[in-house]
Amino acid sequence: MIPRWAVAVLVYSILIAGAIFAAAYPYVRASADWGVLLEGRRLIYFSPSSGWVVADGNGTAVAYFNGRWLSLNVTATAACQLGDQLIVAGSSHGRPSLADLSGSGATYYSVDDYGYLTAVSCQNGVVAAAGVLNTTPFPPYRLLAVSLRNGSLSAYATNFTTLVPPYSAAPLSDGVAVAFSDSYLVYVNPSGAQAYYYGSNVTIDYVGNYDGAPLLAGSEMVNDLQEAMISLNGTAYVYSDEAYVFAAARTLNGLALYLRSPSGWASVLYTYGGLPEAETTAALDYPFSLTAAYPFLHGIVYLGQLFVGSGSDYIAVYVNGTVQGYLEANGSVIGWATSSRPAVVTPSLLGKFPLSPLGSYGLSLQGLNVSASSGEPEPAGPLRLEPIRLEHGFYNNAVGYSVDAIIVGTLILAFTERRSL
Repeated sequence: MIPRWAVAVLVYSILIAGAIFAAAYPYVRASADWGVLLEGRRLIYFSPSSGWVVADGNGTAVAYFNGRWLSLNVTATAACQLGDQLIVAGSSHGRPSLADLSGSGATYYSVDDYGYLTAVSCQNGVVAAAGVLNTTPFPPYRLLAVSLRNGSLSAYATNFTTLVPPYSAAPLSDGVAVAFSDSYLVYVNPSGAQAYYYGSNVTIDYVGNYDGAPLLAGSEMVNDLQEAMISLNGTAYVYSDEAYVFAAARTLNGLALYLRSPSGWASVLYTYGGLPEAETTAALDYPFSLTAAYPFLHGIVYLGQLFVGSGSDYIAVYVNGTVQGYLEANGSVIGWATSSRPAVVTPSLLGKFPLSPLGSYGLSLQGLNVSASSGEPEPAGPLRLEPIRLEHGFYNNAVGYSVDAIIVGTLILAFTERRSL
């Protein structure tokens, strides 16, 4: 019979060897958690899977699409990827517009009114966008919702007025759901429009589609503190983090939530069944101003302006996993990433609460004329685009993984000893 000490040495050796191998060759590679740094123009969108980029400057958008820099006839405010199509939202000649890039050509859709689009998402083969009509020079503005399905654009104006443009839009059923970073959610479809009010203690910053149901994210006031919150199927999950959820992505077994706090670093919280599981912070070593965050695949992309010395660059960082390491660009360390092992404290679930609108009212709906034109975009001069890569800290990972391995080994040995009694 093998002595117990020999079994223990064998178990620990195997587990620690696996931990060191995992530290040297982590499952999260630069292709999964990475980003780009752009000089000279504001970064609007970055696709981690294809490397597509949308930037705007001087009122004209440029896109890096299928290996080419292209000039687009729109002023870009947001973008998303729909399969092999790149959708850019904004305005053209003062009118709300979408640009649809596919293959070597582009289709431009415009709404026959004055205004601009500020939010767009691509889900389930549908493009949903929202913006405002600025027929008056000052707010409040009228809400505009558009939907692009099978190459056909529909646009609707409502009598819902807002002081700020929409923050988020999502395709829901046969319509568009819109959030404004306040207590209202508006749903627009061809048969009518409805506004829902959730109360002054609730802020909705993001709306998405989760199996046909609206996924709401933002914050809720609990004991005079504004805590991070998501809501699905009438149930709100509130977390012990004084932040608001700016974007939410569906993972393989839960959600990834982008938490933005009033001060300090933002982070990505991973949940399973609404329960917090892990958290990752990707922080920058220079002053950073967030401009956008959106879900992509099973992670979160966030964009912003990085102030370096007397100048500034624009960056996009994709977070998709619990990672440790440094963010490098142009041969320099610009930031770092760390997860809930060991540095970041994962927030707890404060509670599950019923959440439903306190009131709702119908809105008038006006269908707007739209137009479409096709062509091949003009080539644009290449911009300086540098990759941001995650350089893993082998020593820190090896120590952390080895501690985990020792704990697992101890549990295995304790379990086998108990079974043998």
